[in-house]
Amino acid sequence: MLPAMAILPVLLHHSEPADPMLLAWIRERIDAILGLEPATIVLILGALIVAFPVALGVWVVIQRRRG
Repeated sequence: MLPAMAILPVLLHHSEPADPMLLAWIRERIDAILGLEPATIVLILGALIVAFPVALGVWVVIQRRRG
């Protein structure tokens, strides 16, 4: 059997992109550790996702000004 064909059954295991039981377990662990509402976690993660490229851009501008 070709290597690509051996992977195909694994990819067809779930119709979802990830295992739903695993995602539920991860969500429960995050809720238990942080004790925050899901909307709060989404806002924090969204702010981090936006802040990283902005900070990287600021750092590049500062480095270019220094020469």
